[in-house]
Amino acid sequence: MKRLFKKNKETHFKGTYYFQGRNDEKVRERKKRESSTMKRMVGLMSFIVIMIGMVAFRLFYLQISNKDYYDAKLVTYQTTSKTQDVPRGQIYDRNGTLLVKSEATNVIMYYAPRNIKEDEEIAMAKIIAGHFNVSTDDLTIRDLQDMYIRDFADEAKKLISDEEWSQYQAGDIDDQQIYNLKLERITKDIITTAYQNNADMDLKTAYVYTLMNKDVNGGNVIIENASAQDIAFIGENSTLLRGFTYSHDYNRVYPYGTLLKSVFGSVSSKTQGLPESTSNTLLALDYQLNSRVGTSGLEQQYESLLKGNSSTYSIGYDENGNPVLTTLTQGNKGYDLQLSIDWELQQYISQLLEANLKSSAAKADNKYVDRAYFVLMDPNTGEVLAMVGKLLNRETGEIYDYDSGTYLEGHEFGSSVKGATVYTAFNMGFIQLEKRFMMNLCIFKGQVLKLHGQNQQWVL
Repeated sequence: MKRLFKKNKETHFKGTYYFQGRNDEKVRERKKRESSTMKRMVGLMSFIVIMIGMVAFRLFYLQISNKDYYDAKLVTYQTTSKTQDVPRGQIYDRNGTLLVKSEATNVIMYYAPRNIKEDEEIAMAKIIAGHFNVSTDDLTIRDLQDMYIRDFADEAKKLISDEEWSQYQAGDIDDQQIYNLKLERITKDIITTAYQNNADMDLKTAYVYTLMNKDVNGGNVIIENASAQDIAFIGENSTLLRGFTYSHDYNRVYPYGTLLKSVFGSVSSKTQGLPESTSNTLLALDYQLNSRVGTSGLEQQYESLLKGNSSTYSIGYDENGNPVLTTLTQGNKGYDLQLSIDWELQQYISQLLEANLKSSAAKADNKYVDRAYFVLMDPNTGEVLAMVGKLLNRETGEIYDYDSGTYLEGHEFGSSVKGATVYTAFNMGFIQLEKRFMMNLCIFKGQVLKLHGQNQQWVL
């Protein structure tokens, strides 16, 4: 029995026993997390590789395949496109007589070099003011005040009291109010004295400097009607006068003086540029700040036709920052304008009206007569054949053309209407010769009723 028991004990299983417990579950969970993390890492790395490949392909497309195209676009973005005025159209009368024409001239222009310093611009402005005949007569008091505030900022600040500066710091008054206070206190005497006592910045230099910075992105006209000697001076001193060059322009010429000139209207100069009242509208129509435009009369009314198609050019810069101009498109002169005016009639009536005004004004009972107007129209078409206006200076006896007064001023018709009325009635067959009308009563509502030939009155 003992031996049998021992044998059975020796044949008992001797392997390792495994027990499914809590530690085994943690191991399985950890392996799952490791597997999931690995999958995510593989997905992320694949995404990164794909994105790098796409970026590399895009760079290859931009920098190699389309290099020339984008180089051209870069040049376009780095250059500024501007327009240049062309000669305006001419104005003729109905028979082809030339009344207004354009004559070519030259102007001195300034294009600011890249990163130019203020001191260099002032030095160049001083050279220009010293060599050229720069007139400051057209500067308004507001122009002078703005120049003074810019050039004498410290002195302008002293015009504001400490109390007013305290109010400014407290927010009771703003920048615009401070600016207005300065304008109120800057007199012409203050401006004149300041520029006379400043050796580095006299008034002419300040004006040239103002013109140079009128349009910081384009060309500014500094000198109009430049001569060949003026252009040569700019060329000879190109190293000192960086950014200065010359360009073409035109002058409006009136072969017959002031006759009908007020009807033709005016055109702004290059230095005047766009009128402030219409500048926003004109800038939206691709005009430049220094563009020449019609400001009155026919020049303004037919601006879109007379101005023509402007030339365009680009402004680039060389390695030294100096501007380089490249013509992009050539412009076309404006359309010509033909009027219904007959110039021979206009001149003839002008002479008659002037003589009539002189004789009428000389009469004792015409002491207030100082103007006369005459308009001749074709009754079949309504065309204006002549329109003449004259103004008399009773102190000097001089007579001036004021043809636009025929429509700018309003006057009651005189007794000439009576003859015109009778003529029209005869012409239209409303009345015949020898027919008489008794016009005894004139009734005006709310006024006196008068009976002609009798000394009686009734009030309605």
